[in-house]
Amino acid sequence: TKKFYLTFSPNALGAQSGNLTFLHDGETSPTNISVSGSGVTPGFALSTSLVSFGNVLLGSNKLDSVFVTNTGTSTLTVSQVTSSSSQFTVTPSNNVSILQGNTQKFSITFTPGSSGVKNANIIFSHTADGSPDTVSVTGNAIAPIFQKSESTLSFGNIVVGQTVMDTVTITNTGTAPLIISSVSSSSPSFTVSPNGVTLNPSESQDYYVTFTPSLPIVRTGNITFVHNASGSPSTVSVNGTGIAPRFSMSSPSTYFDSAHQRISFDSLLITETREDSVLVTNNGTSTLHITSVISDNSEFTVLPFNRDIPAAGSYYFHIFFSPSPSSGGSKSGTIVFSHDANGVLSSSTLSVQGFGLGRAISFSTRSIFF
Repeated sequence: TKKFYLTFSPNALGAQSGNLTFLHDGETSPTNISVSGSGVTPGFALSTSLVSFGNVLLGSNKLDSVFVTNTGTSTLTVSQVTSSSSQFTVTPSNNVSILQGNTQKFSITFTPGSSGVKNANIIFSHTADGSPDTVSVTGNAIAPIFQKSESTLSFGNIVVGQTVMDTVTITNTGTAPLIISSVSSSSPSFTVSPNGVTLNPSESQDYYVTFTPSLPIVRTGNITFVHNASGSPSTVSVNGTGIAPRFSMSSPSTYFDSAHQRISFDSLLITETREDSVLVTNNGTSTLHITSVISDNSEFTVLPFNRDIPAAGSYYFHIFFSPSPSSGGSKSGTIVFSHDANGVLSSSTLSVQGFGLGRAISFSTRSIFF
């Protein structure tokens, strides 16, 4: 007995048949054997040749899919699925068997790594004719961009208690909505408004920052913006100096009592007038406004009635004592200086006192006889 091996290699789909003829020296030569078989092959069909993801926010991802159908007559094996860009990934990615007439879903994820339009190819290597096949993928990565008009706001010198305002403008120069979720100040001397807003691409928002110093010192702080763009949070530094006048009284006069802020005049005849003075000094950092100087006793008068004294400046106020002719004796009063020292409307007082002497007239006799 001898074994013969027959190989069937179809070159076309469908049923194939033929005869195998043996020529030999036996009585039945030649001897024919009928052979038959069917040519089969897998088929590869994509549901689409292009997947467009549209706009995808940078920092997020989007999922889409493509379907592969086996249109052939034998099992289709997808040995490998690769992407030409790491921003597009696909699953499953290898050794996928698809039976005749079945369909397999392949999921594609777009995770942009930078802004702009991204393109790539998803490549399917398989056992059907025409391998490999490709699907084109595209997506546009969009992102907001936070742009500030100022990095620092310097308010300069501001009188304590006063309020000044400046502006910083925020613009979205990106391609997606900019969401500003909160705006805050690190110092109570600086305030900001409004709070959160949403800015579409190319839109701007003015933020109003106010500085209200409460003390005559340098103040600094940060205005902090929390948003959905790269680099969040963003800050604008702010600074300003509170300035204020100061009020102090002194006098070279020996009649001035600095401990009690008082001038004591000598005793005067009721027909006389005596002058003394006090020196008001502004040791502060802004102009001192003395709006009025008033005496509560008309026997004590003062000049001038008001005065502006610049920072580090001084001015003499002149005090006059004129005892009333109608009455002598001890005299006293208060001179009130109304001013804005330390940034607050207030007053300081100077006590004044003196003694009026009347003239005495006596006669040696009540009558004269000629």
